[in-house]
Amino acid sequence: MRKSKTPVYAGPPPRLSKAASTGTIEPLARKSPAYVPDTTSYDSQSPAWRLSHLDDDGPFGWTHLDQDEVQTIRARLVALESQTWHEILVRDKRNNHSIAVEDLDRRARKRLQELKLDDLDAVVSIRVSAKQRLFGFRRQNAFHALWWDPDHEVCPAPLKNT
Repeated sequence: MRKSKTPVYAGPPPRLSKAASTGTIEPLARKSPAYVPDTTSYDSQSPAWRLSHLDDDGPFGWTHLDQDEVQTIRARLVALESQTWHEILVRDKRNNHSIAVEDLDRRARKRLQELKLDDLDAVVSIRVSAKQRLFGFRRQNAFHALWWDPDHEVCPAPLKNT
């Protein structure tokens, strides 16, 4: 004898709706997914700071900082924590922005290769003062600090009126 390939329902019998005459079946319980991915943009989140990629060597290393510069950087990062990435990189794009790796100084591009970070398409520049910049890269809402650039050399701005 051949067995039927009709699936067998092993749960409790379905409950008929008020419109039982139509044969409509209502589930007993609503299912909800075990995991719902966060679909909000990381640009709507505040930044988190990561220091594991700080470059101690090379032309833009952190070993050359004095105490005043450390306090200046700290104050700037604390001020940015109250903003979202959208405010930092879009609203204030004149001061803080992404820069394509090919637009960086030759020494910066070489240093990325040495650090095995040459897969990056862009780095983020955060203005600390008129001349000073903090460079790193973003992963989701985290900024991974990379270089301290006190003299605006990682990506020199073109001279005006030349």
